[in-house]
Amino acid sequence: MFEKTAHQFAEVEGQHAEARALWHEALPLAEAMGDRVIAANSCAGLAQLAATAGDLDEAAAHWRRALGSSALTVLCLTGIAGLLKLQQRFEPALQLLAVSDQLRQAVEQNPLLAPQFRAIFTPTLSAMQAALDPDTFAQAWAAGQAMSLDQATDLALAELASSAAGANRVNAAS
Repeated sequence: MFEKTAHQFAEVEGQHAEARALWHEALPLAEAMGDRVIAANSCAGLAQLAATAGDLDEAAAHWRRALGSSALTVLCLTGIAGLLKLQQRFEPALQLLAVSDQLRQAVEQNPLLAPQFRAIFTPTLSAMQAALDPDTFAQAWAAGQAMSLDQATDLALAELASSAAGANRVNAAS
């Protein structure tokens, strides 16, 4: 528990290199203990830091890895939505936010996950409202609200795969 708090303090203080080192230290420890929740939380923290640093490929890899923990699925879907927003893929991002919004109560009851969730959800939702016309926003939101958690997870994984394929095509053309 202290380990997660130390990471969050370092991130809030803008000490991203220190936070990244702490997340990288916590991840193998959590995996060695078999604690999938802390391992997934470490991946989520690394994903957020990578996205902040502009390394979208690394962020996608960490979100993909974190998505394997059902305890953090809502946080992961929200984080993937934030990543898609950075890639200007607004409609699938908004669909994932809509699903996350339906399930947010469970996350917001967790004092360690709630700040991470809000730090991603709120600015991503604001960016979607600014980027999309009201009709497109309403349609994408409704489509997301109609999805099951399994459908949203499938969408998130497909979008991450699409991101990786697009990055590979760009790298091959370079």
